Amino acid sequence: VFLTNFIQFFFGVWGGLRYSWFLAFLPFFGISFALNVRRHSIVMLFLPLYFAISQTFKNVPQNEKIFQNPYPKKVECIDELSEKYRLKNGYSDYWNAKYIMLFSKNKIRLRQLHSNLQIYDWIYNPEWLRENPGFNFLITNRLDKNSIAKILPQPLSIKICDNLEIYIYKKEIFIK
Repeated sequence: VFLTNFIQFFFGVWGGLRYSWFLAFLPFFGISFALNVRRHSIVMLFLPLYFAISQTFKNVPQNEKIFQNPYPKKVECIDELSEKYRLKNGYSDYWNAKYIMLFSKNKIRLRQLHSNLQIYDWIYNPEWLRENPGFNFLITNRLDKNSIAKILPQPLSIKICDNLEIYIYKKEIFIK
């Protein structure tokens, strides 16, 4: 259990310790209780852990990639499109919406849709529309293209960011 979180961290799984950081201390508490160690002696159990961590990171430069926030290429591409086409609010399936909103530096907001273009109210806040009302783009991955063609007009432009197909519209679009 202890090693799993550190292995995840070093292989680039972002947030490996996010929800389970306390598991790193579990073996030390287990050992202390198993040995019936007094409370002031628990500090002695943490010294080897502190030493190991400090030795691991002592030669890592501050600009090393593990200390930077991730900025996936597809999100960077969408942020560039948002500047070029003034995109702020759009539509997408749940998984792309969650991923893009998490990593976007331009605060892209996406309303989630089911594959048949029905609204999927989950990680959406209507207050986001106060700053920038209207939707002007659609990420088509995992959405039904026939439904898109029936409901929405032809896009002004179609862009590809990594594996994402993005329809950009001249006028605001609304899906109910």
